[in-house]
Order: sequence, then structure tokens, then C-alpha cells
Amino acid sequence: MKQTLLFVKMVLLLLGSVLILSCASEDFQMSTDSLSLAVNDHGNITSIKANVIDTEFLATNQKATLLLIRKTDSILLSPISMSADGTVLSLSYEDGIVVQIQVTVKKTHISFEIVSATPQEKIPAVIWGPYPINIGETVGEVVGVTRNQDFAIGLQALNLKTIGGFPLNDAGGIENRNVAASKTDFGSTLQAFSFDRSVERHATVWGTHYPNMPIPPIEGETVVGSKIALFGSTPDKALETIGKIELDEGLPHPMVNGEWIKTHPERSKAYFITSF
Repeated sequence: MKQTLLFVKMVLLLLGSVLILSCASEDFQMSTDSLSLAVNDHGNITSIKANVIDTEFLATNQKATLLLIRKTDSILLSPISMSADGTVLSLSYEDGIVVQIQVTVKKTHISFEIVSATPQEKIPAVIWGPYPINIGETVGEVVGVTRNQDFAIGLQALNLKTIGGFPLNDAGGIENRNVAASKTDFGSTLQAFSFDRSVERHATVWGTHYPNMPIPPIEGETVVGSKIALFGSTPDKALETIGKIELDEGLPHPMVNGEWIKTHPERSKAYFITSF
């Protein structure tokens, strides 16, 4: 009888271990009314799917890291592991770096915000993405939206410290702002970044006319607080969705005669520039 009980206990312990491993290996799932995302325990996005048409839009054979650490000299660190505590994701990197991200799921979008990043001195910059999308018929480089005839997927920076694009140098700048979405051979990518501006940096400006110019530090302005939104919609609802995100996130939403400026009929009115 004792041997039987011991055997049963061993079986139950084994089954419990299998269940724990199974739960640990499950992807972290998020879903709005129209878009679903999944992130695995290595901090990589494993699915970007349109709910209504049940179509996968994550490009195959492309790495999709939720958040990269950008060290100096363009060295990029990917997460070693990721764990979830409720709606907070903890990403662990080499050198003992840990970044915590608050995930908020709303009807129109999913927001990701860095709420903790330690040790601060080892995180000069972070990059959201690049997120590889297998569509690219129309790529809105400035607005950060890529779409085809069936669906649109977009990335929006939600504060001033978060910039659409991919940083090309240690100064924290990019050559232009037209790279929140970029066309690629496999479709497109969405990306944004944020720098630790609490430390002094240097940049070469106006071509090569002014090399190594100092950029004064801004006290307390680290990567903590960097925030983005990912969303999906039918193509005809993409601009409307961006407007809803602006309102929901408390961002500027300028109106002209009671209508949002981005949909106002006079938004593209012609103008003439001259020196007079």
C-alpha cells in the first residue's frame, strides 16, 4: 500500500512539473478588438494576427524582438528571457540588465511602457522592434502604418521621448523622421526608439560642418517612460484609429471648427512661400 501511495505521489509530482513547464513555455497573449499579439519567454514576438480575417502578418524567417537594448557603437542586445507578472513583462539581458514593461490592452490598441530599467548606466538606448510585417503595398513612413487592401498595422510613439525610426548613431538622432515604418524585401518593418538623455552626448551636425558638438544632459530623462502603441484595423479605419489613440492616451488632438485637423477638408490647403 505504501509503495502504491509513493508511486502515485511521484506521478503527481511529475505531472505537476510538466504542467509548470507547459505554462512557463506558453506565449504571453494580448488582443484588441481587431489585433492579436503573442510574445514568447525569450521576449520575441511570435504572432501579429488580424482577428476578423484570421490572418498572420508577422513576417516569417525574421526576428521580431519586443525591445532591444542599444549599447554604444551600435551593439544590440536581445533579451535572454522574459517573464510575466500580471500585465508587467520583465525582460532580462546580459550584464544583469532588467527592463520592466507595462502592457495595457484597450479596444483600439495595445500600449507598451517602460516602467523600470536597471542598471540605468548600462542602458544608453532602447529600440522597440523592428517588428517585421509581411505586407508592404502601402507604407506610411512618417505616420508609422503599413497596409494592404485587407488590413493595416501601425506603431505610434506616445510621448516626446519616444521617436519613430531606428537610431543610426550614439547621439540619439536619425537622418530623418520618415522611418517609423520602412519598406523591405519581405514587406515592411515598424520601429521606434528612446535614448538616455540624462548623460552628455555628442553629435556631428549640418553634415560635417560641426563635428562632435556637445549635447547637454537633461536631468532625469532616461529610457524609463518610453511608450508605444501597436494597433490594427481595416485600411479605411487606420486614420480614425490613430485619432482614437490620441484621445485615449491624452495626446494633443488639435481641432479646427470642431473637426480633427487630420480629417479636416482644408488640412492640405495650398500655401506659397517667398522671401518677399
